[in-house]
This record gives sequence, structure tokens and C-alpha cells, in this order.
Amino acid sequence: MSAIMQKPITVCTVLTLSILSAALSEPVQAEKSASEHDSRSQGIWEAPDVTLFDGKKQAVSLQAYHGKTVLAAAWSSWCGVCLQEFDTIRTLSEKHGADELTVLAVNMTKGETSMAAARQFLEGKNAPFPILYDLDGAFQKKFGVHQVPTIFLIDSFGHVIHTFSGEATAEEIENWIPQ
Repeated sequence: MSAIMQKPITVCTVLTLSILSAALSEPVQAEKSASEHDSRSQGIWEAPDVTLFDGKKQAVSLQAYHGKTVLAAAWSSWCGVCLQEFDTIRTLSEKHGADELTVLAVNMTKGETSMAAARQFLEGKNAPFPILYDLDGAFQKKFGVHQVPTIFLIDSFGHVIHTFSGEATAEEIENWIPQ
């Protein structure tokens, strides 16, 4: 028999094994939480508060829109579908008005080729809603934006009630806007 097998199991050994077992189980639980975090688009979840920036680099907190139904559309200038989606969200914004539906176009700035490209994308669009910039990538990270366009519909209580990944029609989005 080896030297390890000959030593009696002591309270210290049991305690050490318990601590190691608990330490090793934590990463498994963390993975589970990360997995749940990624699948949240399948249900209702609390919208994280993030700070975005307007065209003048003034900070705008998403929390400032609490109490309103918000459509937050993530976009990038290099995305052809985002151009079509821009017309869709314009239509919804004009139909519902800011009192019924607050539309925010959130540029995924960290993924842009340049800020100039984002501004050029907007030329001639005359957006009737705020254009905000995710300068530090917090929106992209906290909301889990994996592709553009992605639209998050947030109710007046601050819960994301639906996520549209890729192109969505006005009719599809309309079906999820709270009455």
C-alpha cells in the first residue's frame, strides 16, 4: 500500500476535502448563471442600467427612461439590414409618439469602423428619436448584443419583454408593444 493510503482520515482531512469540494463547485454555478444570462431573451428580465452618450458626448442613463415603454435598437453603420430597420423604427416612432413609445437608436460604437462612419450613416435620416452611442461597450455587454440589428422592447417597469435579433417588421414589433 502507498504511504497515502496508510494514513488515517482525520477531521482535518475531511475539512480540507469539504473546502476543496465547495471551491470546485463555485465555477459550475457561475457557468450556470452565465448560461441563464445568455438565454434571457427567451423570457422577461430586468433591463440593466447603462450609460450611453448623445452626439455631444453627454451622458444619458437608460434609467432616465424608467416609467416609459422603450424600444432600444442596437445598430452599426456597416450593417445593411440596420438601414432597413431604421425605417421600421422611424415608422413605429411616428405612429406611437414619444409619450407612448420612446425609441432609442443605440450605436454599437466599439464595433464601428469609426465615429465618422456612424455619423455618415445618419446623414439625411432626420431621426425623430435620440441617437445614442455605446462608447464603452457597456450596452453591448450588459444586454448581450451578439448581432445587429437587435431590438430590445422594455416595458414601463424596466423589464425587457422581448428581444428581436436580426431584421424585424413593424408588425412583429407592434405585437409586443404594451397597450
